[in-house]
Amino acid sequence: MCFNCRRLHSYEEEVEREAAKTADMKEKGADPYDLKQQDHDS
Repeated sequence: MCFNCRRLHSYEEEVEREAAKTADMKEKGADPYDLKQQDHDS
């Protein structure tokens, strides 16, 4: 696998993890400020 392909794959996995984390925070009723920070961190 080429270097850029590996980077892209890694980035896609990170996006999926962060989206799942944000969804979990929303499900647990996280503070809107915390959700906004999470969206900006990802």
